[in-house]
Amino acid sequence: LEGEYAHLPSIPEGLKNTLKELNSSQQRSQSLSQPRSVLLLLAGVQGSGKSTFGQLLERHAPTPWKRICQDNIRDDGKSGSRAQCIEKARAALLGIDSSEDAQTQRLSKPHSAASVVIDRTNLNKDQREDFIRLAEELKVLVTVCAEEI
Repeated sequence: LEGEYAHLPSIPEGLKNTLKELNSSQQRSQSLSQPRSVLLLLAGVQGSGKSTFGQLLERHAPTPWKRICQDNIRDDGKSGSRAQCIEKARAALLGIDSSEDAQTQRLSKPHSAASVVIDRTNLNKDQREDFIRLAEELKVLVTVCAEEI
């Protein structure tokens, strides 16, 4: 993998291509003085590498990324809901720290918007539809990456 993602550990070819496309799109929008966030939906069965890829992207990408995982979105050890994932994604794309309450956020410095990677199975169109609507509403680039094992 060339350029800014060269330091990432070995990842599947399909994901490398997705990263190249996202990087190219972000560079084009930045060259127009319009930084653009991305909503990346990972689609794949359990064990296909979605979480690993999302963690790598969040830790090592040259631009800010926030990984939203339905499996660990709640503090009580139970899986969250699609609606909770959407709200976390909205907050990250808008630069709102969803872990802080509104009063704390008013007193602290503003957070910068991040691109978001959704780490859930998203196997069919119905599961992806609400996320795509969110991206359209917020006018961010949306991409679906289907992972195979």
